[in-house]
Amino acid sequence: MTNQGMSNRVIVGLAMIVIGIGLLLLTTGVISLGALAFPILLVAVGFVFLVRSFSPGRGASNTFVGTAVGLTGLLLLVRESVLPDVDLVRIWPLFMAVGGVSMVSYGVKRRGMHSTSFVVPGVVIIVLSGLFLLFSLDVIDESLSAIVVRWWPLLVVVIGAVMLWPTGRNTGTRRR
Repeated sequence: MTNQGMSNRVIVGLAMIVIGIGLLLLTTGVISLGALAFPILLVAVGFVFLVRSFSPGRGASNTFVGTAVGLTGLLLLVRESVLPDVDLVRIWPLFMAVGGVSMVSYGVKRRGMHSTSFVVPGVVIIVLSGLFLLFSLDVIDESLSAIVVRWWPLLVVVIGAVMLWPTGRNTGTRRR
């Protein structure tokens, strides 16, 4: 089978899975179409962009847009169907995580030398969103400022570790 045939097979297979899950959620009554039309539309648009990103000759920007729009739609879909009593104010850090995951997916798709300039900040955003979510959901009872005052030296450790991380550049020694 050619690469194009395999690519089309994967695209059709993923589309069938997404459509089947959506129809299953509708027929079992887990979701109703009324309030969920917009989130479902966002998931579909994100899926289209992700499929386009894996088509030959397409740029990595489709990966970023597809991931951001699709995950935002999925988050809204879960919130409307499974967590209707949870206020968006309490789960706002999850939207921040969507941005981080989108940056990571974009960096991975780009590959090459500049990919780390998207992957590393994306991971930092994901970690920060997880931390903020703990405060937003009242899992941590202390104030953020009290924790920062106690744990700020950890930032010095992280900066030192980043400085020691190999960059892949020539270290100054030449081969003759």
